[in-house]
Amino acid sequence: MGGWVVGQLAREPKLFKWGVGIHPSFNFEMMHGGTEVGLAAKIVEPVLLLPAGNDSAAMKVGGAAIQALSKQLGVPEQEVSKEYAGMTHGWVSRGDSNVDLIREQQKSAVDDIVR
Repeated sequence: MGGWVVGQLAREPKLFKWGVGIHPSFNFEMMHGGTEVGLAAKIVEPVLLLPAGNDSAAMKVGGAAIQALSKQLGVPEQEVSKEYAGMTHGWVSRGDSNVDLIREQQKSAVDDIVR
């Protein structure tokens, strides 16, 4: 649900300089009568979304929410979304870092965030 909170906060100008949604969950917006695309289209501050392979297709490059977000911010889709296709939702915070691939992808996500 943290990715949804990031999206909500990034709708407010100058509240934050940028935000990150690790395995983002904009689908929570639907419980409030909205859509993933609708939330993305209202974001005004830079965000980086790192969806897992089993996250919503709308949150990946080429997806409707990422197209709307890219257009809203005036940047290429690749600047707002990077898919971790081999991972499942929660891999950064709840993934087993004893598994080499998961540990490598966790490190890669952190590297993406601090760049």
